[in-house]
Amino acid sequence: MINTPDEEVLRTIAMLPEKGSIRGVARATGHGKDTICRWLEIAGTHAEEFTIYFLKNLTLTRVEVDESIYLR
Repeated sequence: MINTPDEEVLRTIAMLPEKGSIRGVARATGHGKDTICRWLEIAGTHAEEFTIYFLKNLTLTRVEVDESIYLR
């Protein structure tokens, strides 16, 4: 369970590409690096579950899968 507001967690995670490191984000936000790592682990697990759930029941042909990859 996360006691920090969702918006703060999302804002903190979104800073990672810009800051380039967990320590940099920790310094910028005041959150501990262990806290940020825990949030990332939770977000990663959620993203994996989301992807598996939505890709599990797709009935795509090989061409459709290739097209969806190139359209990103």
